Amino acid sequence: MEKITSKKLWKAGLILGAIYLCITYLHEIGAFIGTLLGVLSPLITGCIIAFVLNLLMKRLESWYFPHSQNQFVIKSRRPVCIFLSILTWALILALICTLVIPELVSSFALIGKEIPPTLEWLYHFVSDNLDGIPSLQQLLLNLNLNWSVLVQKLISYISLGVGDVINTALAVITGVFGLLTNLLIGIIFALYLLLDKERLLRQFSRLFEAHLKPKKYQQFLRLMRTANESFSSFIVGQFTEAIILGLLCTAGMFLLRLPYAAMTGAVVGATALIPIVGAYIGAGIGAFMILTVDPMKALFFLIFAPLRAYAGGLHLERFHSCFILSCLTYSAVLALVKYVQAPQIPVFLLVITFGAAVYILYPVENNNRKVDEEEDRYFRKKLRIFLSLHFGLAALCLAMGWDKYLFEIFLVYFIVVSTMAVGKAKQKE
Repeated sequence: MEKITSKKLWKAGLILGAIYLCITYLHEIGAFIGTLLGVLSPLITGCIIAFVLNLLMKRLESWYFPHSQNQFVIKSRRPVCIFLSILTWALILALICTLVIPELVSSFALIGKEIPPTLEWLYHFVSDNLDGIPSLQQLLLNLNLNWSVLVQKLISYISLGVGDVINTALAVITGVFGLLTNLLIGIIFALYLLLDKERLLRQFSRLFEAHLKPKKYQQFLRLMRTANESFSSFIVGQFTEAIILGLLCTAGMFLLRLPYAAMTGAVVGATALIPIVGAYIGAGIGAFMILTVDPMKALFFLIFAPLRAYAGGLHLERFHSCFILSCLTYSAVLALVKYVQAPQIPVFLLVITFGAAVYILYPVENNNRKVDEEEDRYFRKKLRIFLSLHFGLAALCLAMGWDKYLFEIFLVYFIVVSTMAVGKAKQKE
């Protein structure tokens, strides 16, 4: 049994005493922490600004005559790169404010405008096509819902809630002058950090080295280095992905003559900044906007995107090749749905067959990105869910006689299975 020493007893007593004080004076401690954060907020803001500016400044310094021995170039490298970094971020913010934000506002205004007529159309469409279930059809007709009034009440309720939140936030903020003052102090502090960052890093390194054991000091350095690399990669990668997705979505929708191209591109780009689920949120909002104009054009995305994400498929080596192939595929599907008339029963059986083939061929991995065991379980579970939903949708289309939509589901599955088969063949090579 481990011997209990007086030192361990003192340590346990201090920990218990600290826990007791925290519980007893929780309100006072919370108020003190809030006051401390308020005092330090300009410095915290400055650290965040410095971190973001440093991401671009490091790249600019590697381009600004890196091998020059001229004293003027050496002394001016840091100030010039800081200025260019600030100018670049200012231009990015200006573009966001003038291009992206207005489109986002327009898209949400459009969604709010289109929800009542879309629900009204869906209500009448369902009630008119439920001849086989007269009791349910009569129930829907007796409801006689006014969707415009319902949506207006919902928006009014949300607006009241948002108004309360805004009033609460305004009560906390001391005023615009205080915010601008904190921002100005933060910018000045960020410039100080960037202009003399090497010396500051050396001083902090000496401080921690003097007060930590060698092993703890190395662990601390490793932790800081990993955190810096992780946050830098995340910010740069997420921002780059958002720009690429937004531009490609806008360009692709313009080429395919889809409605609301600029709005959808802005929404997809903005929501892509949200990790993991952002792209799907943007795709859902964009699909709804397209749905209000042409349901046939939205159905392809709603079926193809989950299958491609969770089942895998053909991965082309060049990005522009993948983009061109995607545009051609989408155009071909819409053309075939428009001009080809296919029998319902055989098409439904083919949907079931190709759906089973998708599950059998799973997974088709990218050679540069292998799927581990945990991811495999997650993707397979999601794939089963989407296959079940798609089979249910296909059965509904068969029952209601929506042959065009059923044929489009089949074409999507045919494309997915074909690309998965080609991807498997490339893997074996």
